Amino acid sequence: MITSVSNGKAGGEELEYLDHYWHVHKIGGSILGNAQNYSNVLQVVTSSMKDHLEYRKETDSNRVGALSCQAIIVSAMEGVTNQLLKMTQLAITSKDTEYAQVKDQILAKILECAARLIPSAIGEFERILREHLTRIMEVLRAISITQSMSEEMEDLIVGHGELWSAILLHLYLSKQGVSCAWLDTRKVLYVGKGECGPVVDWKRSSAEMDKWMKSNFNQTQSPCASSSAQTVPSDLYVLIVTGFIAQNAKGMPTTLGRNGSDYSASIFGALLKSSLITIWKDVDGLFSADPKIVPKATILKEVSYQEVSELSYFGANILHPHTMPPAIINNIPIKIRNFFNLLNKGSLIHSKSNDISESIYNVKGFSAIKRVSLINIEGAGLGISNLAQRVFLSLRDVKVSVLLISQGSSQSSICIGVTEKDGDVSLEAIKKEFYNETTYTGHVQTIELVKDCSIIAAVGDQMVSSIGVASKLFSALTKAGVNIKAIAQGSSERNISAVVCEKDTPAALKAVHSAFYRPFDPDVISIAVIGCGLIGSELLEQLSNPQPNANHTYKVRVISNSKQSIYNESGIELKNNNWKKQLIDSKEKLSIEKIMDLVSIGFPKHSVIIDCSASSDIPKYYPLFLSKGIHVITPNKTGFSGPFDLYKEIHLAASKHFSHCFYETTVGGGLPIIHMIKQMVSIGDKITKIEGIFSGTLSYIFNTFSNLESNQKWSDIVKLAKEKGFTEPDPRDDLNGKDFARKIVILAREIGATIELSDIKIIGLIPEIDKEASLAPLDEFMTKYITNYDESFEKMKQECREKDMVLRYSGVVQVEYSDVEGVVAYPKVTASVSLQRYNKSHAFANLTECDNIVSISSQRYNKTPLVIQGPGAGAVVTAAGVYGDLHRLSANLQHI
Repeated sequence: MITSVSNGKAGGEELEYLDHYWHVHKIGGSILGNAQNYSNVLQVVTSSMKDHLEYRKETDSNRVGALSCQAIIVSAMEGVTNQLLKMTQLAITSKDTEYAQVKDQILAKILECAARLIPSAIGEFERILREHLTRIMEVLRAISITQSMSEEMEDLIVGHGELWSAILLHLYLSKQGVSCAWLDTRKVLYVGKGECGPVVDWKRSSAEMDKWMKSNFNQTQSPCASSSAQTVPSDLYVLIVTGFIAQNAKGMPTTLGRNGSDYSASIFGALLKSSLITIWKDVDGLFSADPKIVPKATILKEVSYQEVSELSYFGANILHPHTMPPAIINNIPIKIRNFFNLLNKGSLIHSKSNDISESIYNVKGFSAIKRVSLINIEGAGLGISNLAQRVFLSLRDVKVSVLLISQGSSQSSICIGVTEKDGDVSLEAIKKEFYNETTYTGHVQTIELVKDCSIIAAVGDQMVSSIGVASKLFSALTKAGVNIKAIAQGSSERNISAVVCEKDTPAALKAVHSAFYRPFDPDVISIAVIGCGLIGSELLEQLSNPQPNANHTYKVRVISNSKQSIYNESGIELKNNNWKKQLIDSKEKLSIEKIMDLVSIGFPKHSVIIDCSASSDIPKYYPLFLSKGIHVITPNKTGFSGPFDLYKEIHLAASKHFSHCFYETTVGGGLPIIHMIKQMVSIGDKITKIEGIFSGTLSYIFNTFSNLESNQKWSDIVKLAKEKGFTEPDPRDDLNGKDFARKIVILAREIGATIELSDIKIIGLIPEIDKEASLAPLDEFMTKYITNYDESFEKMKQECREKDMVLRYSGVVQVEYSDVEGVVAYPKVTASVSLQRYNKSHAFANLTECDNIVSISSQRYNKTPLVIQGPGAGAVVTAAGVYGDLHRLSANLQHI
């Protein structure tokens, strides 16, 4: 029992229980899962037992002698309610032996906890537990025999979990010397059924509460002698209350619904005229979004009642939906705190949030309702009759709640959001209601159901005073590639909602949260590097030495090859190439989804995937990356020289979703060839011819071979190029001309041609008829077959010397345009790659080592072509080009 205090009123009259300062705590079943956590309740309550005093009402300040009292609302032990429900289901569908087995599991689970928690009182508790289980088994047998179960029977059974939890905690606290009592709420709390859920009979409940408290609270009892080493404050008075359970008007057991203990806390906060309600959870407070979806969601220090109600309605797993009204009516603040982190002060919910939101535009938080269906109703008659009213009446008749309503200003269409389970029945109800209008009068033309949707909501009290919230919200969704199906805004302007495809929910939440909260560092670009060969490794080496004048800091969060991956949200250490051993030892596999999630943490627009692989599969994901707002940088030619449809899809995704795709190094290493061609085309210059040497490998081979001072055989020069890393792993990939041709395809497409690789005339350096050389193992080709071509190449070299010419492997793109005025058509292109002879005075004849060179003729460069020349082969040069594209991306990104 709880000790009462005298002399609080005039003449030494004892204070009533409502004269004291009450602090209501709610502790959920997910916390009460083991003996350790039950025992920690004492520490948690003791540490916060005075918190409520700062929230006392001004009228309460003169309560002389008033105590600081604690009411603890407890849920069932973790998992017990589910096991009790399972027993009821088994009673209907199976034999009694099966639900008896579940009963034994419950008994063992609870007794194991009790044995650790209250070893000296285990006998008393076990007797109570077994008595209750015996009565439950009798009810279950009746259910099993009749094969039917009333709602009261189910509520009677499942409500026992809270009883056992309260008794167990009461016995433990009593043994620790705490002055406490426990209340079975079925004795005082009366609720009925309403359309929106349980309805409290406040008058009857208050009267019964008053009667119970006068009989139990006012009995003077000295605290028990503590058997614990814990020091219990002498002024700690505790009332333990069962959450979740109540009784109906007929006195039969009932419940407040799943997770109803939050509601219980609010109800008893009102009945006890509490100064504060603290909901203890396993998180630090309320988040601005679901942290499982948005890892950078922030803790909200203060939130208003209305903001929490809106967030809860729109799917945020914060509080039981009915928790707020009793607290609002009685102006009781609610705190959300972490049971396992007492240093964190959590989130405060009260009448008016004075907290300045960390977000821009005063948006407090975002939430989502999944598994939503939309019903679209269209018809000219909707705006000129009572048809809209009939829509909602028809849904009311089938007991369907409407989640969202959106109506066009013309009043010719209405969009309604309902839960997925209500979708089909809602559709049929509306079709039935408007049968005449759809069949005969034509007032309604369309009634359709759209499934697999979600509602994304932005919530904030001060949004009404901020201009541009809706624009920012919808812009963020658009840039993230999320299609908006419907929008709605409450008249209070406290929330803005958008309906999206359910599969887009994570991307949508991340996008809108990033747009308003800026949880990312605007000075950081998040990077994933795929492909760790020569170019990828060299790029990481260059990234390990950041440039002091860079616009952004580059943080590599993912390094992946075809077999393994390293993932690190904080960034991978690149110094001393330690990442190489990590990658070898890693058990993580390449996962496109995981790469996207990690690299885009915070804000997709500040993230980039750099594909340094030679994979033909990775480029197929470029449109997906770009559609999610993740930029792409790559030297991989496959996506741009492969099927034209993929090339087109990549560019459409980049354009539609405002993402950047840089692939300068696919042609000419680090030379700005693609950039220059794009620029010429964009200003209307018509390119008529592109000719060049775009293979650093073949440039090196023929520059060396044509050198007058060189007497090396052609095959020896190829071998030397391979040793220097200038060639592909298999030099035949360079010698057959196909790699060169892919670059020609890319350049032709930049002009606007719809050319495919098969359209290029390719004359390789290995005759097509020499199948043996093409198919031979690499070692055999390099030692045996490659020397077969020395004689023919030597002959060509001598012929060139006699004519003062040189051999060069080059490519050419010839372009013709339609002369029909007003006709927009792709230019006609012919292209080829082959070994050519050039005069020594030609620019192509005066290259060094691995130089690439391009000559571009156009309407504006018609007398003297534009020439770009420079190194075009080797990992260092290509990686530097990729690094240059990264700097280019940095320059394009605003610090938003």
